[in-house]
Amino acid sequence: MIGRQLVNRVQNAYANRRSYAMTAQKALGAGKKLINALGRANEFANSIGISNPKVSGAVGALHKYGNPIADFASGELDKVGN
Repeated sequence: MIGRQLVNRVQNAYANRRSYAMTAQKALGAGKKLINALGRANEFANSIGISNPKVSGAVGALHKYGNPIADFASGELDKVGN
């Protein structure tokens, strides 16, 4: 009985994979928007004389690693259901 329930759940998840992929892509898009907003906020803070090397480094790392990772993940999710 428990084994059959597990099989049903896996089958349902597989059947809904395209929906899950689209939801994940929306979340990745929101994450990229947040990263870009943080970059703009950091640039603004720097322009008015507020500078923190740790914050600038963290924002730079997000731009350097976060955006490409999100792009790669989005590309992989595009392949789901095709």
